[in-house]
Amino acid sequence: MLLILKNTFAQVFAKGITSIVTLVITIFLARYFGASGYGDFTKVVSLVTLGYILVDFGFNAVFLQEKDISFKTLFYTRLLIAVFLITILNIVVFALPRSVGAIGFSDNVRIGIFVFSLTLFVQSILQSSTAIFQQRKQYEHLFVSVLVGSLVSVCLFFFIQAYSALTLSSALLSLLIGNIITAIVSFIFAKQSISLDTLSFGRIKQLCLKSLPLGAMLVFNLVYFRADIIILSFFKSSAEVGTYGLSYRFFDFLLTLPLFLTNALYPHFLDAEKNNRTSAEVGIKFLTMSLPVSLVLIAIFWIASPLLILIDPDFYKAIVPFRILLLSLPLFFASSILQWVLIAKKQQVFLVWQYLIIGTLNVIANVIFIPTYSYIASSIITGLSEALIVVILSLKILHSKNNFHYGKYN
Repeated sequence: MLLILKNTFAQVFAKGITSIVTLVITIFLARYFGASGYGDFTKVVSLVTLGYILVDFGFNAVFLQEKDISFKTLFYTRLLIAVFLITILNIVVFALPRSVGAIGFSDNVRIGIFVFSLTLFVQSILQSSTAIFQQRKQYEHLFVSVLVGSLVSVCLFFFIQAYSALTLSSALLSLLIGNIITAIVSFIFAKQSISLDTLSFGRIKQLCLKSLPLGAMLVFNLVYFRADIIILSFFKSSAEVGTYGLSYRFFDFLLTLPLFLTNALYPHFLDAEKNNRTSAEVGIKFLTMSLPVSLVLIAIFWIASPLLILIDPDFYKAIVPFRILLLSLPLFFASSILQWVLIAKKQQVFLVWQYLIIGTLNVIANVIFIPTYSYIASSIITGLSEALIVVILSLKILHSKNNFHYGKYN
């Protein structure tokens, strides 16, 4: 228990530092550009971070499960994917029609996407190093890596602001350089060899095939999780994108708790399955513990949400979508734990179909309702989608548990 808490808090602190740095930059961008400028920032970050999940693709989970997958294979697989994604992303973005007024993707946004897309390459290094930290249960190394990189980002941001005009590209550049430092420090901590002399493309293919169900599940999961902001970018002004983006930025920070809790729990789920115990029982134990935590967080941030206007008076509109999103926080705690219980049970194929169906329904609902109800619709649809996921995952685990007991006693 203490080890799980230690690893979880180490990751939360690391993510917290990153979020604080991003929030500081967000505050400056909001004050300098207003809601519209932050909307452009949101468009860039939301679109590029869609690629993060493809760089992830569930490779770490397979690496931890399969002893014949080396770190070198994991590392170079991600590098190849990152290069491919950077190329495709920039071709697609620059081929899109020019923005009409404040709707769409302006030239500044396109340049920002090019700059920030390079973080995909950096993420491939960081996520590979994180696999080693997971394996060794040494998440404090992740914390130190992110701390060093974040401090560099902050220093560069203020330096750029002091000696030149503040632009979207300069803010994103400071984040990129900080991410590079984070990746370098994390790789040093990982202490892994990556020479090319024994690299096997057969192993790369093996890793991709074994990760395909989990990777597809994560992709479909992210589609419904991030599609609303992308759809908003096509139908609504940058100011509305910025309003929703700010509310989601704060909500996303809260989601680090269930995310990193399950990262710390996953090796224990695997141990439970290997030792003829059920990971569902371990998951339910932590699920009951997470519920009161999520309720306390809802109460605190519901009361504090009017403070969003301290960033800029224009952001008073972000209070309503933020509060709507807050109500779904317990559902995200539940789905995150239940999802990784099923992954430990090797139910990735089921999860792929589940997230594909719900992701499709989510996108359709957003396309239908965003033109009329804007980000209010997005906030509600996010909560309803997560509720449906929790119901489906719970039923699947209950069914699996019943089958386990039936097979055991009959």
